Amino acid sequence: MTKRKVKYFTLVFGILFYIVANYRAYAGNYGLPDSLSRDAVMSIVLATPVEDEVYTVYGHAAFRVTDIRQNLDVTFNYGIFSFDEGFIWRFVKGETDYIVLPVATSDYMSEYMMRGSNVTELILNMTVEEQTRAWNYLLWNIKKENRTYRYNFFYDNCSTRPVEIFLQSVDVDKIKFNSEEEKPVSWRDLINEAERKQPWLLFGTDLALGAPTDRKASKRMQLFLPKKVVEYLPSATVLTKKGEERTIVSEVIEHKTSVISKESDSIWDNFLTPFTVFSLLLILLLIFCFRDIKLKRCSFIIDYILLFSAGVGGLILFFLMFISVHPHTVPNYNFIVLHPFHLVLGIPMVASGINKAYYYHFVNFVVLIAFCAMAWFLPQHFNQAMIPVTLILTVLSACRIFIIRAQRKQIAKSQIK
Repeated sequence: MTKRKVKYFTLVFGILFYIVANYRAYAGNYGLPDSLSRDAVMSIVLATPVEDEVYTVYGHAAFRVTDIRQNLDVTFNYGIFSFDEGFIWRFVKGETDYIVLPVATSDYMSEYMMRGSNVTELILNMTVEEQTRAWNYLLWNIKKENRTYRYNFFYDNCSTRPVEIFLQSVDVDKIKFNSEEEKPVSWRDLINEAERKQPWLLFGTDLALGAPTDRKASKRMQLFLPKKVVEYLPSATVLTKKGEERTIVSEVIEHKTSVISKESDSIWDNFLTPFTVFSLLLILLLIFCFRDIKLKRCSFIIDYILLFSAGVGGLILFFLMFISVHPHTVPNYNFIVLHPFHLVLGIPMVASGINKAYYYHFVNFVVLIAFCAMAWFLPQHFNQAMIPVTLILTVLSACRIFIIRAQRKQIAKSQIK
C-alpha cells in the first residue's frame, strides 16, 4: 500500500472515528454539545413591539447561550405554536400548547430586527456550575418528549420561562427588586399600557378579561411582559438559598434595528375607535327612536339587529367564562350587559308581539339601570366604549317601553269608546 493510500485511509478513518465518537453527544440535541466551556455566557434577549403590528404588542423574550470556544451561539425560543391535532379548538379554548426550539441567534436576531424591533440583551450573572445546570435543563427541555408546554398568558409564557430557568439554576430563595416606591398597578393596567395604540384590541381584551385582571400585580408577577423584564431585572438582586446576594444582570447590551417603524396615522386608528363608533351608533339609534315615538310604532328590525349583536357578544363571554380555561375571565361583569338571553329570550319574545316584547324590555331596562348604578362600585374596570354600548341597549328598551305603553293606552281608549 502506497503512502498516499495510507494517508487517505487514515484521514477517512479519522473522520469516521470523530463522527462515531461525537454521535452520542449530538444525537437528539440539534447538534448541540453536551457541555459548555468556562467561557460560556447566558443571557435573556427581549424584542420590543413594532408599532403597526398587532401581534407584537407584548414583545418577545428568549434564552441565549454563547460559547466562543465551541463556536456556539444559540437562542432557545419558547414562543412557537405546537400544531398538534385539534389545535384550533384548543387554541380557542385556551389549551394552547407551545414548544421550545433552539435556533441560530443570527437568524433569531435577524427576524426581529428586520421587522423593526430593537433587542435588549441582559447578560446573566451566573457561575460555571449554575450555567451547567441551566444547560443540562435546556438540553432536556428540547427533547421531543419534553419540549411542549401549556402556554398561559399571565403565568407561563415566553417571558416567564427564561427568567425561571435562571432562578432555578441559581437556586434562588428570594428576588429583591429596586426599593423605589411605585404606584401599584393591576394586570389590566399592564395590558392596557401595551395595547394603548391598538384601541380595538384594547376594547376586546377589556371586554374578555374579568375582575381578576384588576387585582394588583407584584413586580415578580409583572415579568410576564418582556418590557418589565428589561425594566426590573437590571437593578434587581437575588438571595440564594446559600445566603449569597448578588445582582441578576451583569451587563445590558442594546441591539438597535436599522428599520424605521412608521406610526400609523390612518382614520381607522385615530378616529374610528370603539368609543367613537358605538357613540355614532347611539346617536343613530336616538334618531330612529324619536321617529318611532313620533309615529307611535316600533321598528322591531332594530331590536333584532341589536339584540342579536348583544347576544352573540354574550355567547362569547359565556364561552370564555364557563367553557374555556383562559385565565382571569371569571367573574366578568360585562356579562350583565352582554349576555345570551338577548339571543335566546329577547328575540323570540319581541317576535311574539308587543306584550312579551314589553316584559323583556322592561326587565332589560331595570337590569341596565341597576348596572349603571353599581358600575362605580364593582371591582372591575370597564372600557370607556362600554358606556355607549350600555346606553344603546338602555335607550332601545326605554323607547320600546314608552311606545308600547302609549299603544296600550290608545287601545284602551278605543275600547272604552
